[in-house]
Amino acid sequence: MQVFDANAPDGRDVDVRYRLPNDELANLTYPVIIIEHAGIYPDQDRMQAGVNYQLPYAPDGSASWTTENQEVVPATSPYYAFYAPTPYNLDYQITLYARFWSTQVQPLVAQLATLTRLPAKIGALLVPQDGTLRTMRLLGGPEEGYGTDEDGKRLFKVVYRLRVFSELPEYVNSSIYFGGTLVPVTTVDIDFSVYSDPGNIDLASPAGIAQNTGYFSAGLQSSTDIQN
Repeated sequence: MQVFDANAPDGRDVDVRYRLPNDELANLTYPVIIIEHAGIYPDQDRMQAGVNYQLPYAPDGSASWTTENQEVVPATSPYYAFYAPTPYNLDYQITLYARFWSTQVQPLVAQLATLTRLPAKIGALLVPQDGTLRTMRLLGGPEEGYGTDEDGKRLFKVVYRLRVFSELPEYVNSSIYFGGTLVPVTTVDIDFSVYSDPGNIDLASPAGIAQNTGYFSAGLQSSTDIQN
């Protein structure tokens, strides 16, 4: 992003910095946009349970995978988690500091409202490390304020509050080609010989039910005659 004012009629870039506790506002060059971490919270509303969940991305520290066209296809992921990942919210505060209102604050607020930055809807954050596009929600702002810095100079500020959706995989396993223990299935043989018996299936007695439960049913003890 750029601003155009008396000191930079041809435009100058606006710095974006991640603020550390020892940063002083008087040491910054204005206008500037500061990103501050505001906490990590588990999201109970998105919490779910599941088994053998295929991760559509490579977990942190794991090798990525590509197809013959050098594309990352989530459906071909070699990584699986035993339980569904635990969802977490990563909250941030974004603050715009500027000296002038009409030539700096107003143009930058307009630029931040665009789709690729801090939109009010359909916000997303591209994470190049794992190739995912994370949901990014605007929780508050722009909230305008006015004050002074440590040197007593005038300082305008505009505050935004953001939430980025994330998740924590648990019990991750992968195929043997990526260091795990999962062996890809190459062939599937289906045996229908059990249906060659023309006799009726006994579902009237407890013994018959126990013997025949599982023939393409959805019962607790169900299974199919499939051999890998």
